[in-house]
Amino acid sequence: PAFKATAVVDGDFKTVSLDDYKGKYVVLFFYPMDWTFVCPTEIIAFSERIQEFRDIGVEVVGASVDSPFSHLQWINTPRNKGGLGGLNYPLLADLTKSISADYQVLIEEGENAGVALRGLFIISPEGILRQITVNDLPVGRSVDETLRLLKAFQFTDKHGEVCPANWKEGEDTIKPSPKASLDNDPDLGTQQRMAGEQDILARLEALNISFDKVQHGPVMTCDAQDKKNRLFLVTALAETPISLNLLSFRLGTGKGGLRLAPAEDVVEFLGVQPGSLTPLALSAPSAGGIAFLLDAGVQAAPKIILHPLVNTASLTLTPLDLEVFLR
Repeated sequence: PAFKATAVVDGDFKTVSLDDYKGKYVVLFFYPMDWTFVCPTEIIAFSERIQEFRDIGVEVVGASVDSPFSHLQWINTPRNKGGLGGLNYPLLADLTKSISADYQVLIEEGENAGVALRGLFIISPEGILRQITVNDLPVGRSVDETLRLLKAFQFTDKHGEVCPANWKEGEDTIKPSPKASLDNDPDLGTQQRMAGEQDILARLEALNISFDKVQHGPVMTCDAQDKKNRLFLVTALAETPISLNLLSFRLGTGKGGLRLAPAEDVVEFLGVQPGSLTPLALSAPSAGGIAFLLDAGVQAAPKIILHPLVNTASLTLTPLDLEVFLR
């Protein structure tokens, strides 16, 4: 719904409306009242990270049923005296309670009647509601989750793909298909076709395999297939040069018989995108027809580094532990 009301902006009173933000994503969040307990933790948390929102073209607007004078006094009061100590985004005064009612967060009955629930709304550049979160009064909201959702919506807007559960920036997405099913659609991606990164970690822990995990930017890996469409997963140390012609000869596929496997085959049989390829994906039920080649250098290494089904993280474990995992 459209809104227009007086707000405190940079220490002054100003009329603010949804139309002011055309062409940008907006996070509009309601809180119960000024001078309370949970509310300042949320308001300050969003304010301290406002640049992260603006860096991705998003504006944040807070709102409650308090007057603009209450807002201004609260903003100007130091934090050690119960105030906000300044604010980096507009704070709307929904004194008539009409905006809270329009967004259906106004409590109309009971001891808390007349204040707003902790509603948070992600509004698209076209003014369309993309996400609604409404918390009861005692529990605050997550800035991290709000940013994650915004980046997911922006990704789908730009690329047309969809984001699976717990998706984070840089991870695999899904190409929507009208024939998609959880059992046999190769486009469903890592999160739906396989147990996923978390289950890989859980399995390692269940096998008492120790590992170190680090997060990083996306890096790429690949696999190969021969002219007969047989699939091979070749794993070697990063510094090991690999000649596809020599490998083809040793595998008996003929000179030039190996080539990079199509992405759809990697997804179908291993359940990961090519950039996230890893021997750990051989635990997938559909991986039985894939020949696994492990270079001697890997077997002799004290530690190896592998993707846990996503190319934004790496696990460090021993070659023996990898063998135990794949048994």
